[in-house]
Amino acid sequence: MSDTEEDSKPSRRAELKKLQFQKSQELKKAKNKNEKIFIEDKFSKFETDLLGVSNYACDKIDEQASAPQDLYSSSPRETSRSQKKKEEKALRESEKKREILAQVGDGSFETKVRDSEIIAIQSRIPNGFVIHDIPADGDCMFSSICMYLTNLTHQELRNEIANYLEQHEDELSPFLDDEDVSSFGEYVESVRSNRWGGQMELEAVSRISNKKILVYTSSNILEFGEADGEPIRLSFHEHQMTSNHYNAVVIRFE
Repeated sequence: MSDTEEDSKPSRRAELKKLQFQKSQELKKAKNKNEKIFIEDKFSKFETDLLGVSNYACDKIDEQASAPQDLYSSSPRETSRSQKKKEEKALRESEKKREILAQVGDGSFETKVRDSEIIAIQSRIPNGFVIHDIPADGDCMFSSICMYLTNLTHQELRNEIANYLEQHEDELSPFLDDEDVSSFGEYVESVRSNRWGGQMELEAVSRISNKKILVYTSSNILEFGEADGEPIRLSFHEHQMTSNHYNAVVIRFE
């Protein structure tokens, strides 16, 4: 390649600035927290690819973690609190990727991370149970639970949970931590329509169904409810899809 051709290529810094601008524009148009999470995940992958992490070399990972901050802010000397949190999160993710690199060796980074996570989750699941894939359509947690509560559709389950939250607002509203909703009532309506499921919804399901819920993650097992008997079992994946995802954990049928 000639010097002229090399000079005509956009610099990595310019490409990163362009990505950051595109991300900021999409975030402004996002209607809710879930859309913001999706956008953040999407552009995080773009930035990772641009920085060369997919080459699976530790020095590239270090480069991502220490990328100049002026690429991400028009005023680098005035770092906001949210920006600091993002930087700390990026550093933690970089360290996590480094640990995974040491375990899984060469190959596609995304594939190795996903496979490593699945192996860790499966190690916590009892013998005789398997992970049953659920579509990533925004209803994955509710659909996973409906593998156990077969008398309900995922929309009917959403309605049951929303009704429960409405009836127990005084008890549960102090636990609401979502800057994208202005009231507990707005939160409840988002659960009824299209909100992704989380811990408050899992706690509500355990009370509605009188069943304990076990959620298997790569690092531990989360428990919701105190009921005896066979629990509802789910798996939680951070890397299977472009955003957090739930699957059902069911009895293996030969």
